[in-house]
Parts: sequence; C-alpha cells; structure tokens
Amino acid sequence: MFSWHSLQKPFFVLAPMHDVTDRAFRQLVSVIGKPDVMMTEFVSVDGLTHPHSQERLFKYYLSFDERERPLIAQIWGTDPDAFLKAARMIREAGFDGIDINMGCPDKKVVAMGAGVALANDPQRAGAIVAATKEGAGDLPVSIKTRLGFSSYDDAWIDALISFRPAALTMHARTKKELSRVPAHWDTLQDIAPRISKEHIPFIGNGDVVSYEDGIQKVASSGVDGVMVGRGILGCPWFFSSQKDQYETQDAKLSVLLSHAYLFEKYFSGLKNFSMIKKHVKGYVSGFSGAKELRAKIMNTTSAQEIEEVCRQEGYQISVLEEVKRICEQV
Repeated sequence: MFSWHSLQKPFFVLAPMHDVTDRAFRQLVSVIGKPDVMMTEFVSVDGLTHPHSQERLFKYYLSFDERERPLIAQIWGTDPDAFLKAARMIREAGFDGIDINMGCPDKKVVAMGAGVALANDPQRAGAIVAATKEGAGDLPVSIKTRLGFSSYDDAWIDALISFRPAALTMHARTKKELSRVPAHWDTLQDIAPRISKEHIPFIGNGDVVSYEDGIQKVASSGVDGVMVGRGILGCPWFFSSQKDQYETQDAKLSVLLSHAYLFEKYFSGLKNFSMIKKHVKGYVSGFSGAKELRAKIMNTTSAQEIEEVCRQEGYQISVLEEVKRICEQV
C-alpha cells in the first residue's frame, strides 16, 4: 500500500498536465528515468460518474499498467457526491492514491467554481475532501492547489491544513498570477514549518527547471519534495541519472519516435495523432536544421511517417529497446 510518508526525501513527482501526462508519456518517462510518483491528467468527476462518458474517460485518461506505479489519479469538480462516487471507482480501478485538483486556473474550470476557485469556498472544499476520503477507503487523498486566488491567502492555508490531506502540493503562485511571474519559493519557505508541524508531506511546484534545481529548491525552502510540470516538456529524461545520453540530435529524435509509437499503441482510434505534436518543439530543437525538420514532422500523420522523415534527412534514429518491447506486447 502506497504512503506519501514512505517516500525518501527529497522526492520528485510528475505533475498532472492536460493532454501531456497521458499513458504514453508516463510509460516513456518510466523507461527513461522514473520519478518517485506520477499523476494522471486531471479528469472531471462529473464525467467520470456519468454512465454515458465514464468508459471513454477511463480509456482516455485513466488507463495504466504496473510500470507507472505509484500512480495517483487526479480529479476535479464541485459536487462532493460525485467526488465520493469517483473515488470509489478509482479505488476499484487499482490506483495508488487520489489527488484533488484545487489549483487549476483555467477560465472554464474556475467559472464552474472548481480548481483554484475552491480557495474562495473553503466550506465546499472541505466537503469535497471529506467525501473523497469516504469513497477512497484506504487510499491516500492528497490536494494540489495554489497560494490563493487573487493574492496570498493565509486563511486558505489554514483551511487546507484542517482538511488533513495525505499530502499537499502548493504551486507557488496565485490564480491571478498564472505563470506570468516567478514562483514564490520564499513564500513556500515561510509556509513549510506550519505544514511540517502537522506531519503533512509538503510538495513545492513552480519553475523547477532541472533535477538539480529541484534538489536545491527543496534544500532552500524546506519542502519535502517537488512536483515537475513544464520543465519536463520535451525532456522526458528529466529524472534520469544518465540524461547526457539523450542530449544528442539522434537521441532526441529517437525518444520522439518512441513517444509517437507508444501514443499510437494506446490511443489509436481514441485520440488524434496531432496531439503528439505539442511535444515536437521540445524534442526537435537546439541543433542545426531543427527548424526545418520540425516543420516537416508537423505535417506527418503517424509514427512511421516521423521515422521516414527523420531517416530521409540523414538522422540515425531507432525506437528505444524497452519501448519496442512495450509496443510488441498484446
């Protein structure tokens, strides 16, 4: 049974990112350099509990296998009863934990009163946590949020502590700031003793640009671990101890190709292949001819076409051996 308290400090968590941290990406990260914990993309409890959409959403967002453990399912919404039902489903599906999204700043999510809007409605937030815990049974229920809505909100921190989450992830910005200002790690340093006193694992998030930077931020802020989001885009070797081997042109393209084949394995007929292209800029950059190659790859419609384009341009690429084995499995 997974426990946040069992993790050796400092620990690293892969952030939940919409249309990024899907099964294909998580498996790629697992092969190249796995963090201590990974999270799914966030999924709506309303959709998850609706009989007409739950099967599709499970395939789209919540399919996984043993390579990805410990894996936490992240959910969002506003209805405590839906959270209870969704938590039961997630427990039955075999996940290692549940994380409640109370930090998403997306306009549509906020307009519904969900995500970071819950910072302005601590009573509902508390009811959501209680309902999720009831449905989760013995699964740990954690929270990911921000420093506040329009400004830093000390009362929100007090409320979060009172909810007694299994772990608390704090994006070190407010909703109003989005990602337009540097993350306030100095504020996390001020908060950390209060969270630590309550024996709640505290995870910092925001502007972690490298593994080494994460280690430094843990040391300077007093958090127990860091969650990595945008820093891993185009860099699935972020957590690898042998990341140098992936920094060459051919290696980057081989990782892109491996990613594309994994995407097809899990999402052919379910997701449009063009979704893989949001990763292309991260992989195809930093070397001579990258711009031109990137333009050609953006016109492809399959992993095979990506491979053909790269080979035509003279790159010596191949699918990673472990990814080949995954793709060959029925």
